Amino acid sequence: MELAKTRNDSNDHPAARPNSRSLGPPLLITTYKNLRFQLPLAFSRQGSHPLVCMGIVVRLKRITRPGPYLTLAGLFCSSSGCGASYQALYEGEVRFEHCYRLDEEPSIPLTQRRECWREWTQFYTFGQTRDRLEYALRRQRELTTQIENPHAQPDEISDIKTLSSNPMATPSPTNPFAPPPHLQNENSPSTPPADPIPWLESLASNPQPTVQSCLMQCMSRWKTCTDTCSHTNDECRKGCDSAFKACSQRCLE
Repeated sequence: MELAKTRNDSNDHPAARPNSRSLGPPLLITTYKNLRFQLPLAFSRQGSHPLVCMGIVVRLKRITRPGPYLTLAGLFCSSSGCGASYQALYEGEVRFEHCYRLDEEPSIPLTQRRECWREWTQFYTFGQTRDRLEYALRRQRELTTQIENPHAQPDEISDIKTLSSNPMATPSPTNPFAPPPHLQNENSPSTPPADPIPWLESLASNPQPTVQSCLMQCMSRWKTCTDTCSHTNDECRKGCDSAFKACSQRCLE
């Protein structure tokens, strides 16, 4: 009786299930490809694994339906990975505007302006456009020329004015809705046509049959040949087929 009573008491008061699980080793996530393999382990039944996603530790507990949480964790880690790119792009734009502002202030020394553009072309060109890079390199050359030759004229320094002084091949438009201007004078005599080529005239007078027309002729001959053959004469049909094959090969040569 004592044994049965003890057994009944154990059934009435079962042992309490532990609320916390053993903490597993951390899972390092640095890229999205690594996330695909490491994240399912964090929701495994073997234990809780803290995620180290871009330097941020995320502790995950056991979840019965990890689908939405996997999506949220993936978006979080992928956005964290793109943060470095946006940060580098932002720093490049801010640094470019800073160097541009130094050029607008005459009190800034030329060496400081050149150093600003040189530093930008070496460390801040990530994600920048080609025109910005060409402008920064051109400013370095212009500032170097000014430092080496302080008495040089502005026209001798600036590459932009040299390029803009060249005449345009076509006149600039004055009205966006007007048709483009004529490049040739209407009163000027037109050039006489060149002498016709003899072999082109002979080719036009005696056109050569194309591949399609040649094959159609072969098909017409084959049909005429098979019509003359009786339904039981296989040798006649074989002769028509061989003739059609030879004709089609000549067309494709």
